Amino acid sequence: MKKDNPWIIYAREDYEALDLLKDSNLYRTICFHSQQLAEKTIKAVLFEKNIKIPRTHNITYLLSLLNFDIPVEKSDMEFLSTIYIESRYPPDIGLLPSGEPTKDDADRAINISRNLYHYIIDYY
Repeated sequence: MKKDNPWIIYAREDYEALDLLKDSNLYRTICFHSQQLAEKTIKAVLFEKNIKIPRTHNITYLLSLLNFDIPVEKSDMEFLSTIYIESRYPPDIGLLPSGEPTKDDADRAINISRNLYHYIIDYY
């Protein structure tokens, strides 16, 4: 992947933010940056392939636009897709369908997004 790809540059910032946050109890913020890491990583591939990047935060949909299989569970991608919310104001902020994110949710989000990131970086 080209180093000047703007999407991968932004994805790396989310990756680094997760390094700073991973041991905190800021579970909403961890989940948000995890979702953003996955989204921007996929959009980096779309950018490389000259595929028009849609204005969506749906990870599952974005993955469907790629022409290669990524070894990730559909349920994991759906989980990340539920994290993004249009509003960043209380009471909407950071609520998953099951409520406030937990440490387990944050750990899961980090693992999914980082595995996706590493797979794509290694693939390209």
